[in-house]
Amino acid sequence: YKDPHSLKAKIDSMIAAGVGQGTMESYEPWLKIGSFPSRGASYVTPSTKCARSHHFFSKGEYHFYLLQEFATDVVEIREQFPLSNYGRTFQIAVEKGYRPSLYRETTVPRVYTTDFMLTKVNAAGERYLSAVSIKSRKDYAKLAQTKRGLKRAMDLAVIESAYWRELGVEWDTVFAEDLPMIR
Repeated sequence: YKDPHSLKAKIDSMIAAGVGQGTMESYEPWLKIGSFPSRGASYVTPSTKCARSHHFFSKGEYHFYLLQEFATDVVEIREQFPLSNYGRTFQIAVEKGYRPSLYRETTVPRVYTTDFMLTKVNAAGERYLSAVSIKSRKDYAKLAQTKRGLKRAMDLAVIESAYWRELGVEWDTVFAEDLPMIR
């Protein structure tokens, strides 16, 4: 993006249009297959829980989705869920002494996404939100080859965790390799 003002206007108009908001059929993911060039596995999959398709950018995300799709305590699955208060993620980064994420060659804070926002129900029948990031041990091992890469990945996870904690949403990281593949 050459013009940061038009990028910020585009982001704000997406938020105003409800992208990354809503529930069930009215939810539109912040990122979709085709939103950016990708060389890895990607999936668009229909849901049995709601009348819309879900967008996944890795096998790990897809496999996690399948487990949640058939979990009895999961009421709703929203993927590529934005941390839409992107000014707050910028502030969290600064407060923690991390370099804030910006869109390339701009001063516009990047809109982070969490892989999954689940609406779950506990034994008492109360609904609550659970944010989940799917990671790959193989990718982390590659990042570990450069200490800066692994540190950056950890910094981003801390920012994401802090954001959701402030909103009272539980957050967790799941490694794709730890998913029960037989199930």
